[in-house]
Amino acid sequence: DQVTYLDISRGLPDDRVTALHLDPAGNLYIGTGKSGLHLLRKDASRIVPLFISGNSLENNINALDGKSDSIFVATNNGVYSFNLVTGKRTSFSTANGLPHNKVNDILVDEEGTAWIATLTSGLVGIRSEKEIVQVILEGKPKLEFLSLARDKTGVIWAGTYGDGVFKFNNDSLRWYHETEGLLSDYTYAIGIDP
Repeated sequence: DQVTYLDISRGLPDDRVTALHLDPAGNLYIGTGKSGLHLLRKDASRIVPLFISGNSLENNINALDGKSDSIFVATNNGVYSFNLVTGKRTSFSTANGLPHNKVNDILVDEEGTAWIATLTSGLVGIRSEKEIVQVILEGKPKLEFLSLARDKTGVIWAGTYGDGVFKFNNDSLRWYHETEGLLSDYTYAIGIDP
Protein backbone atom coordinates (compact mmCIF):
# COMPACT_ATOMS: atom_id res chain seq x y z
CA ASP A 1 0.00 0.00 0.00
CA GLN A 2 3.02 2.29 -0.14
CA VAL A 3 4.16 4.17 -3.24
CA THR A 4 7.74 5.41 -3.45
CA TYR A 5 8.81 7.80 -6.18
CA LEU A 6 12.42 7.48 -7.37
CA ASP A 7 13.94 10.36 -9.32
CA ILE A 8 17.20 12.28 -9.69
CA SER A 9 16.89 13.60 -6.12
CA ARG A 10 17.33 9.96 -4.96
CA GLY A 11 20.32 9.27 -7.24
CA LEU A 12 18.55 8.07 -10.38
CA PRO A 13 20.40 9.39 -13.44
CA ASP A 14 18.63 11.85 -15.72
CA ASP A 15 18.01 9.12 -18.28
CA ARG A 16 15.39 6.69 -19.52
CA VAL A 17 14.81 3.62 -17.31
CA THR A 18 14.85 0.61 -19.64
CA ALA A 19 14.90 -2.41 -17.31
CA LEU A 20 14.26 -3.40 -13.69
CA HIS A 21 15.17 -6.50 -11.70
CA LEU A 22 14.39 -7.26 -8.06
CA ASP A 23 16.76 -9.85 -6.60
CA PRO A 24 15.75 -12.41 -3.92
CA ALA A 25 17.22 -10.17 -1.18
CA GLY A 26 15.00 -7.23 -2.20
CA ASN A 27 17.64 -5.14 -3.98
CA LEU A 28 16.42 -3.28 -7.08
CA TYR A 29 18.67 -3.18 -10.18
CA ILE A 30 17.92 -0.38 -12.62
CA GLY A 31 19.04 -0.44 -16.27
CA THR A 32 19.15 2.79 -18.24
CA GLY A 33 19.26 3.89 -21.86
CA LYS A 34 22.75 5.37 -21.75
CA SER A 35 23.89 5.59 -18.11
CA GLY A 36 24.62 1.95 -17.28
CA LEU A 37 23.44 -0.15 -14.35
CA HIS A 38 22.32 1.29 -11.01
CA LEU A 39 21.28 -0.24 -7.69
CA LEU A 40 18.87 0.59 -4.90
CA ARG A 41 19.72 -1.66 -1.96
CA LYS A 42 16.78 -2.98 0.04
CA ASP A 43 17.30 -0.77 3.10
CA ALA A 44 18.92 2.22 1.35
CA SER A 45 17.32 5.50 0.41
CA ARG A 46 19.69 6.42 -2.45
CA ILE A 47 20.31 4.82 -5.82
CA VAL A 48 24.00 4.26 -6.57
CA PRO A 49 25.80 3.43 -9.83
CA LEU A 50 26.77 -0.24 -9.97
CA PHE A 51 28.47 -0.32 -13.37
CA ILE A 52 29.04 2.42 -15.92
CA SER A 53 31.17 1.34 -18.87
CA GLY A 54 33.54 3.38 -20.98
CA ASN A 55 31.73 1.75 -23.92
CA SER A 56 28.46 3.59 -24.67
CA LEU A 57 26.91 0.43 -26.20
CA GLU A 58 27.36 -1.41 -22.88
CA ASN A 59 25.64 1.46 -21.06
CA ASN A 60 22.52 0.93 -23.21
CA ILE A 61 20.73 -1.75 -21.17
CA ASN A 62 17.82 -3.56 -22.81
CA ALA A 63 16.90 -6.15 -20.15
CA LEU A 64 17.88 -7.59 -16.77
CA ASP A 65 17.26 -10.98 -15.17
CA GLY A 66 18.91 -13.12 -12.56
CA LYS A 67 18.78 -16.06 -10.23
CA SER A 68 20.02 -16.38 -6.64
CA ASP A 69 23.64 -15.19 -6.77
CA SER A 70 23.93 -13.60 -10.22
CA ILE A 71 22.36 -11.01 -12.49
CA PHE A 72 22.56 -10.93 -16.30
CA VAL A 73 22.52 -7.64 -18.20
CA ALA A 74 21.48 -7.51 -21.89
CA THR A 75 23.07 -4.56 -23.72
CA ASN A 76 23.79 -3.30 -27.23
CA ASN A 77 27.29 -4.74 -26.76
CA GLY A 78 26.44 -8.28 -25.69
CA VAL A 79 25.71 -9.57 -22.19
CA TYR A 80 27.53 -9.21 -18.93
CA SER A 81 26.88 -11.00 -15.69
CA PHE A 82 27.59 -10.01 -12.11
CA ASN A 83 28.21 -12.55 -9.40
CA LEU A 84 26.37 -10.91 -6.49
CA VAL A 85 28.54 -12.71 -3.92
CA THR A 86 32.03 -12.13 -5.35
CA GLY A 87 31.33 -9.03 -7.46
CA LYS A 88 33.02 -10.69 -10.46
CA ARG A 89 31.88 -9.37 -13.85
CA THR A 90 31.94 -11.62 -16.95
CA SER A 91 31.32 -10.35 -20.49
CA PHE A 92 29.87 -12.24 -23.46
CA SER A 93 29.95 -10.90 -27.02
CA THR A 94 30.63 -12.00 -30.58
CA ALA A 95 34.29 -12.18 -29.55
CA ASN A 96 33.57 -15.21 -27.36
CA GLY A 97 30.63 -16.95 -29.03
CA LEU A 98 27.46 -14.83 -29.15
CA PRO A 99 25.91 -14.65 -32.64
CA HIS A 100 25.21 -10.90 -32.34
CA ASN A 101 26.05 -8.14 -29.85
CA LYS A 102 22.67 -6.38 -29.72
CA VAL A 103 20.76 -8.39 -27.13
CA ASN A 104 17.09 -7.39 -26.85
CA ASP A 105 15.96 -9.54 -23.93
CA ILE A 106 17.31 -12.07 -21.43
CA LEU A 107 15.61 -14.83 -19.46
CA VAL A 108 17.27 -16.88 -16.73
CA ASP A 109 15.66 -20.30 -16.29
CA GLU A 110 15.44 -22.50 -13.17
CA GLU A 111 18.72 -24.22 -14.04
CA GLY A 112 20.54 -20.87 -14.27
CA THR A 113 20.87 -20.78 -18.06
CA ALA A 114 20.52 -17.22 -19.39
CA TRP A 115 18.62 -17.36 -22.70
CA ILE A 116 19.03 -14.33 -24.95
CA ALA A 117 16.89 -12.71 -27.64
CA THR A 118 19.10 -11.44 -30.44
CA LEU A 119 19.63 -11.71 -34.21
CA THR A 120 20.26 -15.42 -34.73
CA SER A 121 18.89 -18.56 -36.34
CA GLY A 122 17.75 -20.09 -33.06
CA LEU A 123 17.74 -19.80 -29.30
CA VAL A 124 21.03 -18.96 -27.58
CA GLY A 125 21.83 -19.57 -23.93
CA ILE A 126 24.72 -18.88 -21.58
CA ARG A 127 25.13 -21.89 -19.26
CA SER A 128 28.16 -20.91 -17.26
CA GLU A 129 30.83 -18.27 -17.35
CA LYS A 130 32.28 -19.99 -20.42
CA GLU A 131 29.66 -22.18 -22.11
CA ILE A 132 27.32 -20.82 -24.78
CA VAL A 133 24.65 -23.19 -26.13
CA GLN A 134 22.47 -22.80 -29.22
CA VAL A 135 19.23 -24.39 -30.36
CA ILE A 136 19.36 -23.85 -34.14
CA LEU A 137 16.24 -23.67 -36.30
CA GLU A 138 17.24 -25.81 -39.27
CA GLY A 139 16.66 -24.15 -42.61
CA LYS A 140 15.70 -20.80 -41.09
CA PRO A 141 17.60 -17.62 -41.85
CA LYS A 142 18.60 -15.35 -39.01
CA LEU A 143 15.61 -13.98 -37.13
CA GLU A 144 15.57 -11.02 -34.79
CA PHE A 145 14.25 -12.33 -31.48
CA LEU A 146 12.86 -9.47 -29.36
CA SER A 147 11.25 -11.01 -26.28
CA LEU A 148 11.35 -14.16 -24.19
CA ALA A 149 9.06 -15.72 -21.58
CA ARG A 150 9.05 -19.07 -19.78
CA ASP A 151 5.82 -20.74 -18.71
CA LYS A 152 5.31 -22.84 -15.58
CA THR A 153 5.98 -26.07 -17.51
CA GLY A 154 9.43 -24.83 -18.61
CA VAL A 155 8.51 -24.01 -22.21
CA ILE A 156 10.30 -20.95 -23.60
CA TRP A 157 8.28 -18.63 -25.85
CA ALA A 158 10.20 -16.28 -28.14
CA GLY A 159 8.73 -13.30 -30.00
CA THR A 160 10.37 -12.01 -33.16
CA TYR A 161 10.50 -8.90 -35.30
CA GLY A 162 8.34 -9.96 -38.25
CA ASP A 163 8.50 -13.75 -37.96
CA GLY A 164 5.85 -14.55 -35.35
CA VAL A 165 6.30 -16.51 -32.13
CA PHE A 166 8.32 -19.66 -31.51
CA LYS A 167 7.66 -22.21 -28.78
CA PHE A 168 10.79 -24.08 -27.64
CA ASN A 169 9.89 -27.18 -25.64
CA ASN A 170 13.00 -29.29 -24.96
CA ASP A 171 13.80 -30.77 -28.39
CA SER A 172 10.54 -29.80 -30.10
CA LEU A 173 9.61 -26.53 -31.78
CA ARG A 174 6.32 -24.91 -32.78
CA TRP A 175 5.96 -21.77 -34.90
CA TYR A 176 2.96 -19.42 -34.69
CA HIS A 177 2.38 -16.71 -37.30
CA GLU A 178 -0.34 -14.58 -38.93
CA THR A 179 -1.75 -17.41 -41.04
CA GLU A 180 -2.44 -19.30 -37.79
CA GLY A 181 -4.27 -16.43 -36.13
CA LEU A 182 -1.67 -13.97 -34.83
CA LEU A 183 -2.77 -10.40 -35.53
CA SER A 184 0.81 -9.54 -36.48
CA ASP A 185 4.09 -11.37 -36.89
CA TYR A 186 5.82 -8.52 -35.01
CA THR A 187 5.97 -9.54 -31.34
CA TYR A 188 7.51 -6.91 -29.07
CA ALA A 189 6.72 -8.50 -25.70
CA ILE A 190 5.38 -11.76 -24.30
CA GLY A 191 3.72 -12.27 -20.91
CA ILE A 192 2.75 -15.59 -19.38
CA ASP A 193 -0.55 -15.75 -17.59
CA PRO A 194 -0.50 -17.62 -14.25
